[in-house]
Amino acid sequence: MNPDRQPPVDEHSQENGHFSQRIQQIIQLQQQVYEELRQNRFSYGFPFEDQFHRVSSPLTGRNASSKYMQLGDKVENSVFDASKPYLKISVQKNIAFQPVQNEYIINSKGLIDSKKNTNQTDIMIGRQTKQEYNGVEIYPNDIVLQENERVISRVHCRLIVKDFFKEVGDIDKLYLQALSKLQLPMTAKAILRSLLEEPKDIFIKDLASVCGTFVRVMRVFPQVAKTDQIYSIGSDSTFQIIDTHVKDTQNEPNDSFYTSITVLTNRKHVVHGLPSNKSRGLPVDLQEYERTTCDNIYKTLKACNLPFIIVKFGGSGVDLDKDHHVFFAYNIDKDSETFSIGRGQDNQVRIQSNTISRKQSRVQYIGRTRSWVFYDGAADKDSANGTWISLQTQQQKQRKEESDQFQLRNSSEIKINEFILKIQKFHGIKSKALTYQVDDLC
Repeated sequence: MNPDRQPPVDEHSQENGHFSQRIQQIIQLQQQVYEELRQNRFSYGFPFEDQFHRVSSPLTGRNASSKYMQLGDKVENSVFDASKPYLKISVQKNIAFQPVQNEYIINSKGLIDSKKNTNQTDIMIGRQTKQEYNGVEIYPNDIVLQENERVISRVHCRLIVKDFFKEVGDIDKLYLQALSKLQLPMTAKAILRSLLEEPKDIFIKDLASVCGTFVRVMRVFPQVAKTDQIYSIGSDSTFQIIDTHVKDTQNEPNDSFYTSITVLTNRKHVVHGLPSNKSRGLPVDLQEYERTTCDNIYKTLKACNLPFIIVKFGGSGVDLDKDHHVFFAYNIDKDSETFSIGRGQDNQVRIQSNTISRKQSRVQYIGRTRSWVFYDGAADKDSANGTWISLQTQQQKQRKEESDQFQLRNSSEIKINEFILKIQKFHGIKSKALTYQVDDLC
């Protein structure tokens, strides 16, 4: 045998080898992308997307209640298959320091073993077990939160989960066009498509309830602040977003700006973030400004290019003589300092209540996304009782309207009076090439 002679090339084996190598490269790229997102998640903007989504005109109290009491066909759903996508909801309530917990499983048909027999396809949550109407028993809720006091509404809120169970996620048309032009095997294209699919989201919506529905703000995922939002902290302390300003007006602060600051400090406002030599304002005649409403003063501040947020605090432990706090960022394109709220003396906003943590919440302006955001707790530690955002805005609450839809993440927590509901996503069994744990980014 000639030692210089090379063995014959198996073209089929060679092609399969190249194919396997390309698949491995794609998988490695996928892992690198996810790791990059985990390490630099705030640089990509997606944690700062507004989680509220308005999809229809709001309903008010009685109209909302009657709508969700319409009789429909009961869905038979008693089989749990862990190989397919499902959601688990853990419900907890502390009674005399003894935690009571129930668990519910949701699959593509709805809640397993639900008694609900209305025409609603979403997961309904409320206090009412059943209601008799024209001799027919109507079961309006999938999850019943037993409550002696009627603080929880009959039909309180609903989970919109249909998008989570879509077999194929939505994908942008531009991505589809790009995929069609790539010279790659079909399996490789399938992997890339899975990366480009829109997330299969879960939403929650308050149904003009009495006590409200709240979602816990996370320590690492910021909550975008919007005007009229309400947050709950401690046992009975709250804060409300009065106004925000994030637009670049190209106007530097002038005499009117600093005079307005001086007037606000005489009206229960505490100013944070301005240089100490300017935050005191200018020695000018304030009589004209003293007759101006706070809303008009806020408009004067908005004429300048300094981002700010105005927050009103209320409830236990709040100094009512200084209940409005104005936080400034000194550059429209750069992050502000982090302002802290809590019981400790080193916080910019101090709330002297035993149910408030030493570091309860944080607020910061993010220059990359030009938005004000809130975090729970300190940078390295959650608060004890949480920072909770109300699904209803102040206006929706006053008008007794349903809230907008709020997008939930994996492990999101929902508070309804004393009940805490934790949502967990399970994607079922997938092929090894497509299985990566990315729920913490959803």
